[in-house]
Amino acid sequence: MLSTFFSVFFMTTMAIGIMLLLPKQTERTSRVLVQQPVASGGMGCLTVMVTPIILVALAITIILIPVSLLGAALLVALVIFGWVAIGLELGKRLAQALHQDWHPAVSAGIGTFGLTLVTLGLSRVIICVGWILPFLVSMVGLGAVMLVFFGARALPAPAVAAVQPAVPPSPVESAPPIEASTSLESVPPVEITAPDESGEEIPPPS
Repeated sequence: MLSTFFSVFFMTTMAIGIMLLLPKQTERTSRVLVQQPVASGGMGCLTVMVTPIILVALAITIILIPVSLLGAALLVALVIFGWVAIGLELGKRLAQALHQDWHPAVSAGIGTFGLTLVTLGLSRVIICVGWILPFLVSMVGLGAVMLVFFGARALPAPAVAAVQPAVPPSPVESAPPIEASTSLESVPPVEITAPDESGEEIPPPS
């Protein structure tokens, strides 16, 4: 349990640090492994099969032992980077499920925490076959890193059609109608006087 705790803490810290230092590369790797999971897994298995042979061949020469050790350290770093890319994708999906807007470093940390805890927990509980899940996750992550290294690019996101905004009505159309009763009541009445027989006007009754 103590080793699992330190492993989870180490991977979570590495995820946050990598996401802060290499955000674009981690995002690209995450998109590639989501869009090409089979190719990523195949590339990861091929890398694991070929790299040890090259490293052993370099170590046999004795002079290139430092290069062999450096290559082994680089392979471990690439596996960790791929693991963090998977954790980033899991953290982003968890944020979408919870309707939250997390910083990419927070998403990577939370996703890597959950991924490491589950995989290492299963490997500790199921001793015989528990290593398969961490191995598969490592191969997919490593393969995605190698695909990005060899020039693979994530597929472009589908274009979203722009919605034309509604045209506001013209001032003439938007003016409220004038009520007839109001206009008629506002006009003062006109008094008409009729002349009498003598030609003098009869004043209107009071």
